[in-house]
Order: sequence, then C-alpha cells, then structure tokens
Amino acid sequence: MSTRCNISIIDSDLHTILLYHHHDGYLSGVGMDLVKQVKLLQDRSYDTDEFATMLIKRQDDTEYELSTQGLHGDIEYLYQVNLTKKKVFVVMKKGMLVNVEDAIKDEKGEE
Repeated sequence: MSTRCNISIIDSDLHTILLYHHHDGYLSGVGMDLVKQVKLLQDRSYDTDEFATMLIKRQDDTEYELSTQGLHGDIEYLYQVNLTKKKVFVVMKKGMLVNVEDAIKDEKGEE
C-alpha cells in the first residue's frame, strides 16, 4: 500500500506551493529526501516556484507532482518546507509542527 503525502513549500513572502507524492511518504523516505534537498541549498535562496520546480524535474524516482486539488484526502504525512528557515517540518497527528530530523530521532528512540 502506498504512503501518500503532501508537501507545502513556503518562502519569506509567505508564497506557498503544494506538492503531492504518491508513495514512500514516511519520515525516512520523503521526509529525509526533503531534508537533504534543503541542506543542499546552503547559502542560496530559492523561492517556492524554483524549489518546487527543482523537486519535480529531478531525474530520479522521487516523483513529486504539483497538487492541483489542494490537500489529498488520503495522505499519511503533511510536510512543510520553510525556505526562510531552511528547515523541514512534519505535521504530526495531534496537529503539532515538528522538525523532521527530531521526529525521525523520536521514531528510532534516539536522543
């Protein structure tokens, strides 16, 4: 069964783009991929359009796509990529916004 997720990309102007990913939406899948992509930004700044385009056009099996329908009803994870803070967050089941790297450590029982 696929683990679907949405990714909300937000920049300093509060411009937001929503992406959809059909499979491997787990913290260790899409979550870590997003963390890696944000870390690659280094000192370069992207706006939401540039970052979304970069994710969609990657030549690997990640398969990000633009979400034209808003939030999908069957997602397991909702990620937020904050381009200003250069951090990736995940909305947990109780509505808390948590840093993905911290959520992965919690999932593995690490401190």
